[in-house]
Amino acid sequence: MAKWSQKALDSCLKHWQKVLGLSHWDISITYAEGRDIEDLLGYSALASISSSPSMERAIIRINSTPELDEDAIIYGSDDVEWSILHELLHLYYIDLSINKEDKVQGELIERIINKTCKALLTTGRFKNGSSSR
Repeated sequence: MAKWSQKALDSCLKHWQKVLGLSHWDISITYAEGRDIEDLLGYSALASISSSPSMERAIIRINSTPELDEDAIIYGSDDVEWSILHELLHLYYIDLSINKEDKVQGELIERIINKTCKALLTTGRFKNGSSSR
């Protein structure tokens, strides 16, 4: 996963917030150590999001030292833009009633989010401060 500048992260975040109708949310984005994301989630991941829906605030953390597995490469999730969009889609689908303890439901929402990511990124990707649309 290539590391982006903070300006590129912020620009990509704002682009996808606008596309998804999440511009009213106050969302920050930063890089974090993989172990910090793992401590937060309880498992290793390429990115994470922490949110306060009532305040419409969130923080996206991108793993600065990811250990990519075969699934990440196969599903295209080994890039920064995918990770940003994936985490934003968790907010987009926030009203779905998901029992976080139910592994089947958790896997289902991840599949939905990954399919949505793929569809959106196929229509146009954000690159270097501008959309490729």
